[in-house]
Amino acid sequence: MGGYGALNLSLSHPELFCAAGVLSPAIYDPLPPETSTARQTAQFVKDNQFDEKAWGDSLYTARLNNYYQKDLVVPIWIESGDHDSLGIVLAAAKLYWTLHNYQPEDVEYRVIDGDHDWMVFRDSSIRALPYMSQKCEALK
Repeated sequence: MGGYGALNLSLSHPELFCAAGVLSPAIYDPLPPETSTARQTAQFVKDNQFDEKAWGDSLYTARLNNYYQKDLVVPIWIESGDHDSLGIVLAAAKLYWTLHNYQPEDVEYRVIDGDHDWMVFRDSSIRALPYMSQKCEALK
């Protein structure tokens, strides 16, 4: 699962998560760029065309009110490469600021050197996993 899915699941079901790692998340707001494969993903295609409404209805921004109403906090580690060719670093920064306003002690954001590729995902995982482990251990 990618960062998009990890974020959406943790916001939709915070009672099931002790922490989440959101690495290079394809969470374009309002819409993914023309070059994004999100535009060809089945859940966002209707009549062989990208469906903007389906995208908006599935984006994390549509899940925030429900997350806030549950009054639960999922600690979230967000990380992206600074040379991400899809512009994810900006979307990740917006996500960070949105969550920081709600849970300032339970969200981290890192930008590292790299694109939207395996090396960034690998290096991000090395930092995200200890953070998530620490947050989950604190709940015991």
